[in-house]
Amino acid sequence: MAVKQRIPLARAETLAAEVVGLLSPACTRLEIAGSIRRRKPHIGDIEIVAVPKRESLAPLVDLFGNTLTVLSHNVLDALIEHLLMCGILGRRLDVNGRTAVGERYKRLSYRGFGLDLFSVLPQSGAQWGVIYLLRTGSARFSHRLVTSRLLGGWLPVSARVRDGAIWQGETLVPTPEEQDVLNYCNLPWIEPSLRTDTVCPIRGAGIDMAHWFDAHSAVEPQKGGA
Repeated sequence: MAVKQRIPLARAETLAAEVVGLLSPACTRLEIAGSIRRRKPHIGDIEIVAVPKRESLAPLVDLFGNTLTVLSHNVLDALIEHLLMCGILGRRLDVNGRTAVGERYKRLSYRGFGLDLFSVLPQSGAQWGVIYLLRTGSARFSHRLVTSRLLGGWLPVSARVRDGAIWQGETLVPTPEEQDVLNYCNLPWIEPSLRTDTVCPIRGAGIDMAHWFDAHSAVEPQKGGA
């Protein structure tokens, strides 16, 4: 298996900023996530979370003039197809030689470096707070967020994460921002650079939160990304 290419943070930030410049016109919101946001010294790929713009197309009308449906167009998907055709972006293969260019996730490359694009689709119920938090990582931090407290995670026992959102039974829990997810899990705000393998206490567990963060504010950099 080929060794994953890693580049210094400063170089990755430059590439990520170029990608943001390319894609922002087709998004209502776009942010850099992953190990770049967590300020890791060496980066394995660029991770972007975006909310695509949508434009309404001409409605479908039946023979009697009744509107059947109004279709919408994903502006970001159209832009990416254009950038792929121009060779500005590339399709990246996984270890099994497969590509991924779905509406929610695209495995791409930019200037020969890996680019993972995660789209938040509000019409499907997906929530920015959940996806941005999980895609920032680290991987083990995100795993604890989606794991029930019964199994050692931080997610309330009655909840589950599905399709980019938290569900309480059959009720979607609105989490438009990361803080909403942390509040729901009864966790304090955690700076991205501190979202590591270190266990974070749940509020009300008899732990002095200020003391805990003082003790964990100097986390040693880990090699690699998420």
